[in-house]
Amino acid sequence: DNASLYLISNAAGGHNHILFSGTGGALNFYDKTRGDYSMVIDNSGNVGIGITAPSVKLAIGSGVAKTSTGTEEVLYLGQSNEASNYSVLQVYTKGGATQADRSVSFQTIETGVANAGSIVLQPSGGKVGIGTTTPASILDLQDSTHTTLHIRSGNDDNIFFAQAIQSADSRLGTSTSTDLSLYTNGSERMRITAAGNVGINYTTPFNQISGTETTLAV
Repeated sequence: DNASLYLISNAAGGHNHILFSGTGGALNFYDKTRGDYSMVIDNSGNVGIGITAPSVKLAIGSGVAKTSTGTEEVLYLGQSNEASNYSVLQVYTKGGATQADRSVSFQTIETGVANAGSIVLQPSGGKVGIGTTTPASILDLQDSTHTTLHIRSGNDDNIFFAQAIQSADSRLGTSTSTDLSLYTNGSERMRITAAGNVGINYTTPFNQISGTETTLAV
């Protein structure tokens, strides 16, 4: 009883308007067949899609509980205009029983084809911060205490890490039973095996330190 909706058309060539007036109300788009609200615009201007009480400027709901173990497509960005085989940036969520099991994923796709295209950050320059609001380099990582970067092989049998230990040292190595090699100019110069043997210009060290006569000169 306290709300009104006005549809106004400016026949002189201006803009068409939808005006909503009421006391503390929201503009709701209700799907009678489905029996729920498709979109809500509250009296603060916040927009909710799949959410009836948006708390930010744009809130999009997944429609499932966070403990759901399936994946839910939430958003398509930049979809091309082909009727089929279009390209798009897909945003989807994956639920799980614990916080560690849950994720939000971004994937460039062409219809039915994963790993199509690239996601580019700051192509015109600038910095990217993960865990920090004041990145000091092109890529700056920070965790609450120790900060670790993992680089994995496709089947996880080789995991390389770089780690900054709070109030202690910096670490570089592997967390799998694999060798660590150092290269310059495209060639291997030093290798530390999984057993801890070190080779300098020697790829199969059999002692704690192995190398050629010239490389072992002190």
